[in-house]
Amino acid sequence: RKDPPAPQNPMNSTARSSRLNDGGQADRNTPPVDMDPIPTLLLLGNAGAGKSTLLTQLGGENFGSGVKFRQGFTKNVTPCEVELNGQRVRLMDVPGLFEPNNGETEFNAGQLTKALGQENYSYRIYFVLKASNRGPDDKEMVMMAKINECVKKYNGSAMSFGVIVNQMRGKEVEVMYEELARDNFKGMFAGLVIPGFTFDINIDSVITLHFDEEGLKENKVGSVLAEQISMVEATAITLKNGISFCNDDVNQYAAGRRGSASESHSKPPVHGNSGAGKSTLLTQLGATTFPSGAQFRKGYTKDVHEEEIMLGGEKVLLVDVPGLYEPNENETQFNARKLTQALSKGYDYKLYFVLKASNRGPNDYDLLMMSKINECIKQANGSRVSFRLIVNQIMDQGVYDMYKEGLQNDNCRSLFATMHAKIPGFSFDIQIDNVMLLMFDEKEVGRRGFADRIAEDVLKHKKYAIMIETALQIGELILQLFQAAMHATSTPFASAAATAADVVTVMAWKLYQAHRDSQCSI
Repeated sequence: RKDPPAPQNPMNSTARSSRLNDGGQADRNTPPVDMDPIPTLLLLGNAGAGKSTLLTQLGGENFGSGVKFRQGFTKNVTPCEVELNGQRVRLMDVPGLFEPNNGETEFNAGQLTKALGQENYSYRIYFVLKASNRGPDDKEMVMMAKINECVKKYNGSAMSFGVIVNQMRGKEVEVMYEELARDNFKGMFAGLVIPGFTFDINIDSVITLHFDEEGLKENKVGSVLAEQISMVEATAITLKNGISFCNDDVNQYAAGRRGSASESHSKPPVHGNSGAGKSTLLTQLGATTFPSGAQFRKGYTKDVHEEEIMLGGEKVLLVDVPGLYEPNENETQFNARKLTQALSKGYDYKLYFVLKASNRGPNDYDLLMMSKINECIKQANGSRVSFRLIVNQIMDQGVYDMYKEGLQNDNCRSLFATMHAKIPGFSFDIQIDNVMLLMFDEKEVGRRGFADRIAEDVLKHKKYAIMIETALQIGELILQLFQAAMHATSTPFASAAATAADVVTVMAWKLYQAHRDSQCSI
């Protein structure tokens, strides 16, 4: 009598696995490990991408999700077993990787190492990317490269990953990501030559999910996701020395990418970073000549655009300017010159900052943009002026409430006071008269449903005669100094003793101040 065949492992991986040595080869002196028959689904992404929410949609009832000002919500590894397409699957929730504070980023890397350190588990990994009208950002690219590199190093061979593009909004964004997904990101990876990073990443499936708040409440998103999740490529992973992540990796990637890229009536210019929706908001007021849309890795507006309209019986000139920070340093400097040009005409200006909402609040780019523009205008005018702030594209009530509490209730005073005290050398003496919160609603945008509300605010806003003659000082070096100073002083992960990186940060900042004050070259 023949013995019955052994049951097949649902992951299509071997039922026993050998540990690997430091060179990525099987260690013959170590006995094979009995594999756990339940595959593990791991969603990896940066804080705010929606990983915990998606796992909850798949049945993970004990996964916490929500919004936190300037930080991710998930802090520890949390497993949960569910039925997925008739198969028992272990869901594992992990913290987002990159945080504003470098200590938190390293802590999160340790949590990811813990999640991937189960030598008898087989894993199916999906990268979760938060959709934007500029495509994957630097942190997402570094995340994919570093995890792929680490798995190859300790497993001795590459593995296949999936990608989930989450929270897509707008037809232009949909078309852009569909183009990227057509060849499973191969075209995007093939065009990247960044020293220190390799992008031989095998993506075998791309799932795109539109933002649907009602669908989340009714678990429709979970049904759609469950149908497309594939566990057939679950692979045994052995991480011997763990995964190393730090915010300097993003700075290194950004530096490498830059190297390889190549009359008397009021005028309200709208300032913000690329993708915040500045041109779209001006179109709500009746402008017909401002271009807007989605472009891969760059902003849509490339020049200063002006259009005169009538608003409440008052003649108003709308001024649209490019977003400031771009992936390429030359484009950032070009945009800074365009903004200087827009503010050097001697108009009477009504000034607005536009921030794109996220479930973590203003990012480093937003904070630095507001600081440097305010500083530039104060130096030109001899006194500060007041701005108004629009938080655009708010996705849900939880994010709305966070911005209401964190920014709107006191017009950003608490935030700026904290930043001013925490980051020496950067001024946050910024006067915000009003904060307007706009929920994302594609239908309302299409029929100019926000026009009356924005117009009323513009007519109330005070105007200032401004003439800027000195170029706006903004760029990647200043951004890195700003981020380094913020990381070095953040709590609760900052060390009481100064680290070597903190010392270098202080030295670099003193050199920058000397250069700025004396106009000498270094």
